[in-house]
Amino acid sequence: MHLANATSPEKTMLNDNGGRRLGGDRRIYTYNGHIPERRSGKDRRCGLDRRKKLRVS
Repeated sequence: MHLANATSPEKTMLNDNGGRRLGGDRRIYTYNGHIPERRSGKDRRCGLDRRKKLRVS
């Protein structure tokens, strides 16, 4: 059976881009915002901390 839209193996070659994604590289990551010494010092929580509520059983 012959398919009209079938591609030959020669035409299915993929371009090798060296393992990089198109556009920006998402693997580049900075830890500056996650290091406690480099944070602003401002507490990001607001209101009551629900973890400190007393549990009544």
